[in-house]
Amino acid sequence: MFTHRPSLFCPPSFRLSLLSFGLLASANSMAADGELFDLLDMSLAELLNVQVVTAASGYEQKLSDAPASVTIVAREQWRQSGATTLEDAIEPVAGVHVGKNNATQGNPLVSIRGIGGFTSRNVKMLLDGLPIEDAQLGGRSGHLSAGIGNAKRIEVVKGPGSVVYGADAFAGIINVVLPEAGDSSVNQINARAGSEGHQDLIAAFGGSFNQHKWFLGFEYSEASEKSGNIVEQDLQTVFDSIFMTQASLAPTRLDEEHQKYDITARYQWHALKLDFFYVHAEGTAGTGAANAMDERGWLENTNQHTRLRFNFDKYISLPGSTELTLIHTYGYLKNRWDVFPQNSLFPVGDDGNLFTAGGGLVFFPDGVRGTPSYKENEYIAELTHLVDLGPHKLRSQVGYSNERQKAAEKKNFGPGVLDNINYPGDGSPYVSQTMVDVSGAYLYVPPEISRNYYWLSIQDEWKINDWVSSSAGIRYDDYSDFGATSNPRVSVHFKPLSKLDLSVFYGSAFRAPKQGELEIRNNPSLIGNKDLKPETIDTLEFALAYQATKNLLLQANIYKFEASDLVMEVALEDTPSIKQYENIESNSGKGAELALTWRSMDRLSVKLNASYNDVKLSNDDSKPYIPKHMVFAGFNWQVLEQLNTDLGFKRVMDISRVKGDPRPDIKDYNWVTAALTWQSTKKTELSLSAENLTNEAARAPSSANSGIVYDLPYHGRQYLLSVAYSF
Repeated sequence: MFTHRPSLFCPPSFRLSLLSFGLLASANSMAADGELFDLLDMSLAELLNVQVVTAASGYEQKLSDAPASVTIVAREQWRQSGATTLEDAIEPVAGVHVGKNNATQGNPLVSIRGIGGFTSRNVKMLLDGLPIEDAQLGGRSGHLSAGIGNAKRIEVVKGPGSVVYGADAFAGIINVVLPEAGDSSVNQINARAGSEGHQDLIAAFGGSFNQHKWFLGFEYSEASEKSGNIVEQDLQTVFDSIFMTQASLAPTRLDEEHQKYDITARYQWHALKLDFFYVHAEGTAGTGAANAMDERGWLENTNQHTRLRFNFDKYISLPGSTELTLIHTYGYLKNRWDVFPQNSLFPVGDDGNLFTAGGGLVFFPDGVRGTPSYKENEYIAELTHLVDLGPHKLRSQVGYSNERQKAAEKKNFGPGVLDNINYPGDGSPYVSQTMVDVSGAYLYVPPEISRNYYWLSIQDEWKINDWVSSSAGIRYDDYSDFGATSNPRVSVHFKPLSKLDLSVFYGSAFRAPKQGELEIRNNPSLIGNKDLKPETIDTLEFALAYQATKNLLLQANIYKFEASDLVMEVALEDTPSIKQYENIESNSGKGAELALTWRSMDRLSVKLNASYNDVKLSNDDSKPYIPKHMVFAGFNWQVLEQLNTDLGFKRVMDISRVKGDPRPDIKDYNWVTAALTWQSTKKTELSLSAENLTNEAARAPSSANSGIVYDLPYHGRQYLLSVAYSF
């Protein structure tokens, strides 16, 4: 349990009693009664026939019909492996890498085929089709991530998805699919506890009465997790050597303490559906805002979605299905940063910023502190029409969005706080201690900002004959602050033999500049740029799937992409210590993925995959910080009717640094997971799992100028015990 952080919503004694009750009650069922064993009894060919995907086209379709490369991570799959987070569950997917953010915080950083971006902003993360992201900078902020404890499946779509989801579906889409109202297949009480203070509680209840259907889900997770290795030095270590201070907290372990909870409520009555999703996360600042270790930093993030859907099929005479969707999204972020630690000393310029011209030395006995925050409200209305015309299945959608953000900030440095100060006459440093509210002209962004955009999209899924089908679509988006963009997608599927599927995919996508990238100001190290253009990408892919036998599936994908106008941080000519966002980089990439899935009749299954990814910068240098080669091997054995074992092995290889970085090469590493699951009755289950079983001293690369010379450590060996009851 935590000793120095406040509870999110209940006292520690109450949380402990809930966990104790769950541990006494029982275990995390893999599915509803008999469902797991039905799946186990199916051949791979039969499983492929029943698997569906939503994220690829915006509606449910057979996996084999999807107009993109899609991997389904089934519920029983990640639960048998012992995975408890979204990142753990998708790590085995070919071409997916979970690294660490080397710019700030050291948080998990998801990339698909070498593209992820700062805070994973190039990968669209969805909770049942709705984005979980930081509105100001995009991607994952702080510890924010959707829980998977009550999810039905996870869909990983590789390649552009802007034709359905618009902005940010750039490298791919990760969609966590939740049970619909009335679905009771995941009804459960589940408790977990393990090393590094891990404690989780999960509950779900779905059902129906007359025409009323509902699903209620809850998930709580906390950990006092720390890496198994030491961060030997940080950026403050460098400044200590310059200013003769001793402020750095390094060497120290990387603190990744967090608390999270998710609430899901779904209701359906006749043609009306109402959904409420609430995701809240709090946690430590990790490597800090400026890669100076931050023991007191604390980050809070909230994403809240309310979605109302009404189906008009019974009320209008149009062919097909017509649905009106109204969405309200509320986002809240509050960060408490020690940008630099207590007792640090810095030169401050006449404008109040660190390291700018003029001014003098300022001593920060309480650290360089800031508490930026913002609230976002987004209102969306969309009308979707889906019609089946025999060989053609058409989906069209028109939508409108209005985003509004309000920001606030208190800090003890910067413009409005330290500009034009009177320094002591004896030449000693000025002492800065007072936190000042700068929520006006000196705020880090304008106090209120807004954005409007509308879109129109159309797709056609065409079954030409029994062995050829195609899909084509295009989406047009028009933004109030940077203009319009159009993004097409085309795919063709061939089935020349009953066991062989061939596919060709082409698509384009864009990532819209976020409000922070456009508007950040009054910042000591980074400012926005209102002239930013959208990032763009074009991808071509060939895919092959061969069902060699009923229980042996072979798959291969090769791809190539060109990404342009990527947003990077560039030093200003007149003030090199300050950087500005600019569209200056382009990437070209190519790669291949091979996968083998085999299931024997005695309930032994094997998953093998290997990926090769070669991404080049515009100067033909290899893109740094991403692995070129990855291999995964997973083995699952149903030893007895009640006993299941699972072993996963992933090797990550050939991660390069920036050209000219004199540090030694980044070491390849292995990541091993293992789980043992015992189903004592049809409704109760006990499992024991281990992550980083071999206690590998794995590290993710830090940037050359971060001050963290010896890279970012992953956590050491961890164990987790799970007990649950399904009903």
